[in-house]
Amino acid sequence: NFVPSFGKETSRTTAVAPQFERNMDYVDFIHLNILEKKVLNNSEVSVQYLCSKPCIVNLEAVASSEFRTGVPVYRRRWKDEKNLYVSRTRQVHLKFPSIMVYRDDYIIRNSIIVHSVVLYAWISHKSVSHYDVEQNEDYQDAVAKNYTFLEAVPPFERPYKDHKVCLQWGADYLWMLQANRIPQCPHESDGVQILNFIYASSGEKTGIVKKFEQFENRELETVRLHQIDYPMFTVSIWLYLLHHCEKDLCGILYFIDAKEMYGTPAVFLNEEGCVHIQMHLMRGDDLAVKTSFSLPLKQWFRLDLSFKGGQIEVSHVGKNLKRHHHQSFIFREDLYYDDTAGYFVLGGSGYVNGIEAFFGPVKYYRLNVLETEQISNPLHDEETVEQIELYYERCMDVQEIVYEYQYIVRQGEKAQKNCYYENYYLELVHKYGEKSKCDAFMWGRELREKYHTLFRLLQEMDFSAPDEDESDAVLEVGQRIFEKVTKGLSSADGLSNIGSSVPLLVDSSCCGYHKASYFLAVIFETGLGVSVDRTKGLLYSLVGAQGNERLAMMNLGYKHYQGINNYPLDLELSYAYYSNIAIKTSLDQHTIKGEQAFVETIRLMDDELLKAQTRENGDVFMWLKHEATRGNAAAQ
Repeated sequence: NFVPSFGKETSRTTAVAPQFERNMDYVDFIHLNILEKKVLNNSEVSVQYLCSKPCIVNLEAVASSEFRTGVPVYRRRWKDEKNLYVSRTRQVHLKFPSIMVYRDDYIIRNSIIVHSVVLYAWISHKSVSHYDVEQNEDYQDAVAKNYTFLEAVPPFERPYKDHKVCLQWGADYLWMLQANRIPQCPHESDGVQILNFIYASSGEKTGIVKKFEQFENRELETVRLHQIDYPMFTVSIWLYLLHHCEKDLCGILYFIDAKEMYGTPAVFLNEEGCVHIQMHLMRGDDLAVKTSFSLPLKQWFRLDLSFKGGQIEVSHVGKNLKRHHHQSFIFREDLYYDDTAGYFVLGGSGYVNGIEAFFGPVKYYRLNVLETEQISNPLHDEETVEQIELYYERCMDVQEIVYEYQYIVRQGEKAQKNCYYENYYLELVHKYGEKSKCDAFMWGRELREKYHTLFRLLQEMDFSAPDEDESDAVLEVGQRIFEKVTKGLSSADGLSNIGSSVPLLVDSSCCGYHKASYFLAVIFETGLGVSVDRTKGLLYSLVGAQGNERLAMMNLGYKHYQGINNYPLDLELSYAYYSNIAIKTSLDQHTIKGEQAFVETIRLMDDELLKAQTRENGDVFMWLKHEATRGNAAAQ
């Protein structure tokens, strides 16, 4: 370097960088230069460093994989005592384990997926005598240090290793068949849709059973195993509650372990409508909490629960996805959670009754804790959801009208009872004359016009029966309406007027008589006298099944078993309906009523017994046929 001279020409020069003297303080440094920052065998690294004292230069590569972190995979060091105060550069060739840099072959069976590799370099001041001693020099305490990241190469982008061996012909041929084949992993997620269709829960000891297996993905399965003592999962459930629990607890969603005990989580509904949450602890016992808020009746809402270690978040979200209630619980205990060591139940089971409700979509995130805004669990069938709301709004009006009407009529009869016994002629009029009815309605004009058919029918009914419970009285009216409709349909031209019978059947269904619900389902699904309406057919099938109407449950169970008529194929959902009927039918053997047919248990695998039951020349069959031709409806 020269400084220009503006004076006379001279051959003298002035050095810009003066020569440092030996006794000046030098700053030690170390730099790493890599042309290709990838995890490759024989990668060349240029190490530039300066030592002010006798030193040892250290080079170390630390890798992290899917199973382990911070594993040293390469180490190199050298001493430098002579080249002090001078910047030096040394070329180093990195050597990594074969499972990090080569593809699987006939010798390398399990090449690992490397997530990250960090190359560290540092200088420590040591004398020569310390070089052969085991180095425990901490990187943080080094005189000078540096690091750089190396990019990991995916397993199937790596080259094959030349092992310089000769295989037998058979082994070589088998290897060539799979040498260039890349296996494709099926898509797997921790988000599972437990239920994606509406399920009618009747509140009895049957429900949907769901079992989960281990993840096929090794990474997901590793995370799941790590979370056994620190659960991290989220459950989102859409519900339309009809009643709060009539017993101590009713099942919403709970886990049954291999010992047939409640596991984590176990979510129930209590008599006040609060959510009861139970967890199984690592030490073997259980812990339970309940929310301070109660769940609403007869409106759609979403119940979100998230577990993060000992912290539980419970949220009640409305149909518009706005959060109405939220509560947190924090525990100092370790919870035990293994969703593969048993099965989940949605609704009822042999251990507890289910809730009386309609279940909407149910989403389960097995490994993640999500906020309400992050959960993806929409109500798909909005039309059916709306129809359920409209149906129960109408039914509230119908039940109120029926109960108040029969109450008014019976109160009027009570006021005149004393007169009947004092006057012989009035008693005869009461016994054989026209029955009491209410002509002066207390209801408004709009309500009378909306339910004019119901009011006209109520005036024709006899309410002189003894006092009954409110629900029994309303159910009796529903049965009478249904009998009147079926009598009209049985006439010669009854089916031609089936359209006018639909409102009466709806009123009968609203009164809790669910044979009418099944009739409506068949009418709308088949288009019997009305236009086909599959949404209403589904509505009345669900309503009937929720009300324990067996034919409605058979209808839904079969549709889900076959996956027909736009019903999703869902064997667990189908089993929930079929098992409900099976339990009732087995109990019928011990509770035979007047019109109840005798129930006999027959194995479908027993061909001989089946032939005996269906033989057309048997005495029982011939007698039934004879009775049927004489008009016996039971025999028919």
